[in-house]
Amino acid sequence: MYSTVLDIARYGSLNGIVEFPLSPVHYLELPDRTDPKRAHVSTLMYELSRCLTMIGPNQYLLLAEVEQTLKQFVGKPEAPAEVEVFGYGYEHTQGVDLLHGFLCSEDEWRRRGRPEASRPRSDREAFELIQRSFLDGTLGFETTNYTKSAFERHSQGFAQSEAAMSERLQKLVGRHRWPDGLLLREFQDLIPVLIPALAHAGLSLDGFVDEGPEFVRAFIEAVPTVAACLKLRQLQHANPQRAWESNDNADVHALAMAAVYCDVVVAEGHWAHMMRRGGLDARHGTVVLDSISDLAVQLVGTK
Repeated sequence: MYSTVLDIARYGSLNGIVEFPLSPVHYLELPDRTDPKRAHVSTLMYELSRCLTMIGPNQYLLLAEVEQTLKQFVGKPEAPAEVEVFGYGYEHTQGVDLLHGFLCSEDEWRRRGRPEASRPRSDREAFELIQRSFLDGTLGFETTNYTKSAFERHSQGFAQSEAAMSERLQKLVGRHRWPDGLLLREFQDLIPVLIPALAHAGLSLDGFVDEGPEFVRAFIEAVPTVAACLKLRQLQHANPQRAWESNDNADVHALAMAAVYCDVVVAEGHWAHMMRRGGLDARHGTVVLDSISDLAVQLVGTK
């Protein structure tokens, strides 16, 4: 079955029928792979993605989503920020400029101890080389701003924070009110982006809050990736029998992005169930699958 799906995926990618963008999480998890496994996985990812990537849930994306939501709610700002969700290269996932140009220089190539004959002679060659290196590590270009250890610490902190929140929520009187705590924290996390967005619209945070809790709730639930993350966290907290794990950090944020911006998402059973139960598939017109065999059927039906 796997080989059949791979053949279909390769054909679709090569002929421009389907696209397989890489998210920041794909790059973050690769350093955990060891050769030759990493080389095999990275080669396949490079082949299927053709360097197409998704921007991460960073300040650039959030600012655009918040300003566009403000435009819907209050008619301002007149020209809300925009962001290209899909682009090319690892750099796009971080919202930074392409880094490949300097690789063409003789000094840089010599500093890396590489033979002159293998030095890229064009921006295109350098781009392809550095993108492969971000995946397989051959030139020492790792995702240095998100090292494996830093990512693990952040993920462990996320799991611990969610576990502590879960304990607090279970102690609240009136279980039907428990989502309010999650929504409040989501609002607090969004404030660093909300303040400049409001300023761009000629509004203030105080004036925004003065609109009342129902307005704030409706607004948060209208910001696409924020609402998707919130829904997944709410559903997970509603099931205290399943403990939070460190890898839930990557799953929640990557799947929230994918639910909003991708046509088809394949997730492991638990999170696929959560996405469907939370209505993310219906809200965003996304097909959510939990098996490779279903993906094969979906790919064959793609025109």
